[in-house]
Amino acid sequence: MARKVSARVELNLAALNQVQQALAKGLLALAESIGRDASSIVAVSADTWHIRDHWGAAAYVDGKKVGDVSADGSATAKPRAFRAPKGLSAIVGFDFPARFHEVGTVDTRAAPFLSPAAARGASRAGPTIAAGAKPFMPR
Repeated sequence: MARKVSARVELNLAALNQVQQALAKGLLALAESIGRDASSIVAVSADTWHIRDHWGAAAYVDGKKVGDVSADGSATAKPRAFRAPKGLSAIVGFDFPARFHEVGTVDTRAAPFLSPAAARGASRAGPTIAAGAKPFMPR
């Protein structure tokens, strides 16, 4: 009788292209810098004090997570709505209540903190990615 073939595939990080790994680490460094910048911008009040400490970032290569970082050091979970595309990608985000702080509600004015941090991050993306990738680049 034939053996059943497993459909589960595990990512072998050692087999990844070294340049892709390095660039993914560089993207993760960029996402981390945006998260830290945004957490320093957020206006803290009695209702939003916890937003500053609840952010996370992750980097993906071909849909597989290769690294993550968070404010409290815990592992980050991929948001349900995020579909990692082929190639390299990185995301950064805050816990659910931060959405209302960022875009506002019917009763509360918007106090953006993530979008300004992302704009500043975009202006320094090249050097940040290069600095984050340099230690992992093949010699």
